[in-house]
Amino acid sequence: MQVLKWQCEKLNQYDIQTPFAKALVVDGVFLFHTVPYFKGGTTMTKFPLTTADMAKSKDMPTFIKDSVDAWLGSAEYKSMEDNYKYYLGENPRLAALANKVAVDTGMSLNLKPQQNVYSDFFGRITKQHVGHLLKFPLQFRSCCAYPLGPQFDHVIFDILQDAYIQSNSWGLWNGENLVHLPARFFIPIYDADTEQLVCGIAFRRLRDDLPWQYYLYEPDGVTKYCDNGVIQQVTKKMPYSYISRQYNNETIIEPLYTPLELPIKPLYTNSERRSELTKPLRTQINAYDFLKTGYIDELLKSKFIYWLISGYGGQVDELIAIKETAQKLGIIARADNDGNIQPTIIEPPHTSHEKIMHELEKDIFRSAMAVNTDDLAGRASVSDAAILSSQAQEDLKIGIIWNKLKPFIMDIAALAGAQIEDVNYKPFKLSIGEMTDEQKVRGLQGWVDRGVPLKNALKHDPILQRAVFEP
Repeated sequence: MQVLKWQCEKLNQYDIQTPFAKALVVDGVFLFHTVPYFKGGTTMTKFPLTTADMAKSKDMPTFIKDSVDAWLGSAEYKSMEDNYKYYLGENPRLAALANKVAVDTGMSLNLKPQQNVYSDFFGRITKQHVGHLLKFPLQFRSCCAYPLGPQFDHVIFDILQDAYIQSNSWGLWNGENLVHLPARFFIPIYDADTEQLVCGIAFRRLRDDLPWQYYLYEPDGVTKYCDNGVIQQVTKKMPYSYISRQYNNETIIEPLYTPLELPIKPLYTNSERRSELTKPLRTQINAYDFLKTGYIDELLKSKFIYWLISGYGGQVDELIAIKETAQKLGIIARADNDGNIQPTIIEPPHTSHEKIMHELEKDIFRSAMAVNTDDLAGRASVSDAAILSSQAQEDLKIGIIWNKLKPFIMDIAALAGAQIEDVNYKPFKLSIGEMTDEQKVRGLQGWVDRGVPLKNALKHDPILQRAVFEP
């Protein structure tokens, strides 16, 4: 038998009503009683789900299974899967684009799937923007060095990267640590009247041949279900953080963390709440991959070397024999007075393809508001002003993302009860217009040779003082 007790210091007595349970707080002790909520009916077909959808199901296990099945077959999930493939360097829409071009123009690509050429633009841009923001540890103004745990920076990196790829991501505070709930495998459920997040369903499995594991997150705990042909509840609802002990042959569960709301918060990277793989960016990547794949297709179709045979009579078979003899032996077996055989090379239009693809690459980084470091490195000389101009758009983009990330962090801190006054980040910057310490010291060699005291020359630069005088 399990006995659940929720201790609370400040609360005295009041009622808590949720879609799943009724709670009575008496002398600081939460006493939860489940209430019937399911009335039976049809399953849901639209997302996001609400408590009204829940009321149509006959029980909780059925609702969970129907929700996950509907989500896995939804357009929203398919879009997230496609976004993740773009991040991995694949292009799930290249085949459809090639078929459309074939229908519209009569020209077709005869490549096999393994011969498609994919770019990794979206993956590079994602890592570039997230790394720009979180390359260095977050800077908390707090009473302790790690107010949200030593692994917080690593988890927040994963959450931000997932939110960048998808339209959003989710963070769960379990009383001790921040846990990442990927957007593809978490279904939020909102109150139909207040539109507030009231619960959520997370699901996962290690392999495709293993059953799904479901986790129902509610304000007062988490319940696990498993689908082994028939979905069943595996564990009773457990607090997010607790200690257990035995007393009179009973297992006493004492929660260590008792949130008054669902301890899950969403993260978005923009006000539109959409993926950073916008339609302009995606179509430009599709065009780039299509042109590059098409160029490879032209190379594979080309003969590269054509043998121009003139002055020889005979049938085609005889001409083929002449060409093969010239290839193998380097001589012409049959020599007429006016005969001539000459290899000719025909190349695909490489220059035009390269120019178009270079323009598309510039458009891709411009649409993503990202610095194309390859483009900067390819120039013979790049001024500081040119680099600053290229980085200005990325700085603006990082600022927009930070304006969404900072409130998310403060919401998690509130759930954790952490005393955090403020949080900031140290941006990653391209080193421009500055010499290294070694270069500066070497530049002072002439002053040293003329006997100018180093302390006078370096008194305004303590870094150089340390570089010169420290052993």
